[in-house]
Amino acid sequence: MVQQIGRSVDGRWLAGAAALVVFAITLLTGVQHDHREYLVNWTAVLAGGDPWAVGNAYGPLHTVFAAPFAIARILPKLTFSALALACGALLLRASRAGHAYRTWGIVLALFLFNPVVLFSTYVYGQNDIVAAFLVLLAVLARDADRPSVAGLLIGLAALEKFYPIAIAGFLMLEGKRVLRLRIPLVASATFAAGMGLATVVWGAAPLTPLRFAVGRDPKMLSVHRFLTCHPDLVGGDQTVQMLLDGNSLIVVVVGALSLGGLLWLGATWRSGALIGCLVIF
Repeated sequence: MVQQIGRSVDGRWLAGAAALVVFAITLLTGVQHDHREYLVNWTAVLAGGDPWAVGNAYGPLHTVFAAPFAIARILPKLTFSALALACGALLLRASRAGHAYRTWGIVLALFLFNPVVLFSTYVYGQNDIVAAFLVLLAVLARDADRPSVAGLLIGLAALEKFYPIAIAGFLMLEGKRVLRLRIPLVASATFAAGMGLATVVWGAAPLTPLRFAVGRDPKMLSVHRFLTCHPDLVGGDQTVQMLLDGNSLIVVVVGALSLGGLLWLGATWRSGALIGCLVIF
């Protein structure tokens, strides 16, 4: 009993220290990179203007963060970092549930201080963590056999960044070639309702990212960003441009083939979620 209490106290201290480091990095690095464009978008929201008028490739859920921005300029970025900490806490809880107590500190550190998370979230303040948090909640809801909740969360994630809607297809795999269609149906309905509400408020402007996101240059978390710097790896600049031009079609085709293959093999949603995320990203 004493040993368990000691471990619990040590765990709280370690988690608290990790949170301090995360928020310190967030504050010290300030507003930079894509986060500067977010401030322009949120300023437009607060002014009653069009948040998609300048460089906004995101869904209507992104406009919600105008509320913390109205309180303090740095608050949305701190919120993104808090969501990363929440993801770490959820992963920690899952690792404990799997009786991997001795490795929980490693699990927490590998996520919170992964260079991708560290730079994209704490330093640059990118909004990918919002979709990641909602997708993680959806996976946990699917694990708890709550398909409607999982679909709702995937739909909300797609209202921040569109690509998570594809994950709903992989989460519907039940195994033995059985599908839980409620998940993609609820996800699609949630996404459609959110986009519909946004068009009531802003007209056709919320549909702009569907065109803008397809044509813009690859961002930091895209594999194509690496290829643009090293085009010789795939045969030169023309090949890279071909991949960029056909990126959306490639994702749809490869995703559909992967999902079809998993269904044919009788795979479950656990395998589907892992492979689906790799295919989509």
